[in-house]
Amino acid sequence: MSVLTDFDLERQNIENISEAIMRIPNFYMVKAGNPSDAGFFSMRGITPGMEGEQSVGFFIDGVNTNTYDSELLDIDKIEVLRGQQANAILGGSINQSENWAYRAALKYLYSDGYFKRDYDGKKNVDNNRDFSGRLKLLWQPGDYNWDVITTFDMQNRRNGNMSFAALDDIKKGRKYVNSNYIGKVNVDSYKGQVKAVYSWEDIDFTLISAYTDEKKIDNQDLDFTKNSISELLMKRKTNYISQEFRLNSKNDGAFNWLVGAYTFHQKDKNNIDYRNIPNKFSMVRDSDIKTDNYALFGNASYYLLDNVELVAGLRYGYEKKDIDFKLSGMGESRDNNRLSFDTWLPKVGVNYYMTGSVMTYASVSRGYKSGGFNTLGPKSSRSYGAEYTTNYETGFKSEWFDKRVRWNTSFFWIDLKDQQVEVASYPLSYTVNSGKSVSRGIESELAWRITRSLTASVNAGYTHANFKDFPTEIKTTDGKFAAVNYKNNRPANSPDYTYGVGIDYNFLNGYFVRADYNVKGSTYFDNSNSKKQSAYGLLDLGAGYETNDYAVKL
Repeated sequence: MSVLTDFDLERQNIENISEAIMRIPNFYMVKAGNPSDAGFFSMRGITPGMEGEQSVGFFIDGVNTNTYDSELLDIDKIEVLRGQQANAILGGSINQSENWAYRAALKYLYSDGYFKRDYDGKKNVDNNRDFSGRLKLLWQPGDYNWDVITTFDMQNRRNGNMSFAALDDIKKGRKYVNSNYIGKVNVDSYKGQVKAVYSWEDIDFTLISAYTDEKKIDNQDLDFTKNSISELLMKRKTNYISQEFRLNSKNDGAFNWLVGAYTFHQKDKNNIDYRNIPNKFSMVRDSDIKTDNYALFGNASYYLLDNVELVAGLRYGYEKKDIDFKLSGMGESRDNNRLSFDTWLPKVGVNYYMTGSVMTYASVSRGYKSGGFNTLGPKSSRSYGAEYTTNYETGFKSEWFDKRVRWNTSFFWIDLKDQQVEVASYPLSYTVNSGKSVSRGIESELAWRITRSLTASVNAGYTHANFKDFPTEIKTTDGKFAAVNYKNNRPANSPDYTYGVGIDYNFLNGYFVRADYNVKGSTYFDNSNSKKQSAYGLLDLGAGYETNDYAVKL
């Protein structure tokens, strides 16, 4: 697990998710220009597509969210867990005062953009306006053992659309992109959550209820030229409600446990309009997708010896998806379909405490990602199945020299089968179960408090991921299809290595300077490995003055 504390977030001036991910080994975020609905995560060589089910869960205060490319607002820490449960967890603290407490935050960002259009020279291609807010209320009713936290979140985003230019032009420093249609990326998101915890002497009961209402509009110039040829207009509306119950022990004995249940219901309404301007042709895809998910889970740990801890977990999940799909423009066709999935996900492991400050571990677990529907693909590929992984991991966590040095390292091996892979068919794309992959690698993080004023950190990750089998088809120049196999290719959007170094120096009772340099290795843009991005690094420099009451930073 990697952790960015509130000190890390503040001192390194981390303001959004993509900036945080730059500092995590073997973790990568795929972005599509401005903050948009098209961003997604890649971890340890496992990479989804933009339209399929995501491989990494993203949770804020324990509640799942699907707006990955977002600003950080009033966040206390970020935890990145790897392996079967791979997810990013963001938590916010709250200041307590007697039985009631509150915490509120607002954030407004504006940019007039950087790129201009060749078409008319206007500088509103990648403009950005983002307004977000969060309110948290804590209630502790008298002598009762309840802690109740209610959270409200909102985000209003008005961005320019994604536009494209020739890579060679951008390398020369040109600020122009190819577009004649002024598109937009709009997001309106409202979320509510109640988390209630009741404490007995040895057991905690936790209840988490959440609701999300999101509306998104993404309109693009699809031909990437100054001519009016094709446009893509997308509207998406999501309603999500979830409920979780947990019971967990909190004693200091040899045996500890946690059991729980989880369910969510989600409605997705999509309207996707592909327009061919010269031919005055429009192809509209309307879909309503309903998802119901139910899960039971449990974890337990037992100290077989004073320094040997056995851990085990089991999760059962059932998911049902229904789609009502309508295609118009080439005549009209309708399609109604239902998918259902159920699976058992076990995990076993052992922790060996060599000393009070050095622990080694090993674990084996099974992972799963449900299937779904393609709203952008052909009728023959309207749906795709579940993906499964077997995960092996070993490593150590340690502290040295009176806890002045913390060094954690992990080794992993992941086998994927029935892999969900994205097939591009311009101007659309869709997901199929056509791949088998293996991913193996290492991650290491070291933090060193050299003196009371000087600290340094280093992190590094290496991933060797490749397809063991990936039969597919490609469209040739004459418009026909040819069979190919991408066996031994590296998955798209999966850097082969990452590393970062940071140093922080405090002086004169409040002044500080800091430098961070983070690198992401080379990355292929497609599974055919024909388009490659070279490794790149980002250097962040900061300085400022801090007291207990205020801070001034540069």
